[in-house]
Amino acid sequence: MCGHVTRRARADGFTAAALSVIEPRSVQAAKITMLSVLLFVALCSVFSLVFYFGDWTRLIWVASFGLFVGIVAAPELDRKAFKYPTLLQAVSGGVAGCLLAVALGLSSESTFALIGLGLIIGASANIWVKYVNVP
Repeated sequence: MCGHVTRRARADGFTAAALSVIEPRSVQAAKITMLSVLLFVALCSVFSLVFYFGDWTRLIWVASFGLFVGIVAAPELDRKAFKYPTLLQAVSGGVAGCLLAVALGLSSESTFALIGLGLIIGASANIWVKYVNVP
């Protein structure tokens, strides 16, 4: 629970209320997510930079894909560190679908279809992410 008050005993015998803003579990989840995102973005971007140097649009697409895979893969590294891992994966899939639709300039119906598809892909990530082979 974020924002709960705990009592700590001080050296002089009094107790002081300490407000816990960030739980250790959420800090660990943030660290895992940042590490996973950085790893996947760097891994995808390096190959794009080496083989397609100067194609910056491709680099943005590949880095965005690495960002999505990094966010989706993070809860699979340590599921206990995340409070709602499936929700995080589903929302990141929906956002990725929305960004793809906007980048391609699709109609609103197609945008909602891609958001729905992204939500489904993200929510089912705990099933398929373990079969993804990283180069």
